[in-house]
Order: sequence, then structure tokens, then C-alpha cells
Amino acid sequence: MLLTTLQIGSKEKDVWFIIQAYLKRWSIEKTIHIIKQTYDLGNIRVLKYVRL
Repeated sequence: MLLTTLQIGSKEKDVWFIIQAYLKRWSIEKTIHIIKQTYDLGNIRVLKYVRL
């Protein structure tokens, strides 16, 4: 089940477009999550711009 605020027509093409967009976004979110865990980026704290 996928909850969306987008207007979906009755065409099968419209439904598949929404599903593919969701799957692409989910894969991007999962990739970012894995990178953050791998490099422990969630614990980085920068107190001053100079430290960047």
C-alpha cells in the first residue's frame, strides 16, 4: 500500500510512474543511510565554520 497526495489517473501508466518514483526515492534514502552508518557521519559535530 502506498499513500500519496498526488492525483493518480485510472491509467496503468500513471500508477507505475508513481511506484517507480517512490522506489527510486527509497533507494536513494537507503543509500544515504548506509553511507552515514559506514562512515559514522551521524556523530560529526562542527561548532565553527573554520573546522570544516
